[in-house]
Amino acid sequence: MENKTAQLYYHIGILFYAIAMADKKVHEEEYNKLKILLRQKWLQYPDIDEKTNKDNALEIYNAFTKMLEQGTDSEECFNRYRTYFLKNKPKFTDELKALIWETGQSIATIFAKKNKSELVILAKLRILFQD
Repeated sequence: MENKTAQLYYHIGILFYAIAMADKKVHEEEYNKLKILLRQKWLQYPDIDEKTNKDNALEIYNAFTKMLEQGTDSEECFNRYRTYFLKNKPKFTDELKALIWETGQSIATIFAKKNKSELVILAKLRILFQD
């Protein structure tokens, strides 16, 4: 990844994959919901300009699809995100954390409402954001 902003959004994509994969399978509905949210929410996120938002949304999407193609474990992905988050806390504004939380919740509820595995990941995320 060429820059620190790309790394930030790439790790957010890894987190969204961890949430979707929490029950050991990414359902088509979860994948489609992510794509919708990227268009509806992340392209509108107040950032530098429209091109930057497109690039950021693309980084999220690329990370998600890469993890999906590799069949990466949900826990491994969450831990990668957690490590990145703890090393880069200042990058995560309250507004960004709120959008991450909203997106994560939406992904978790789209298929079978929230299952136990997804609730565990969301609880870990909530604790991480509160520390």
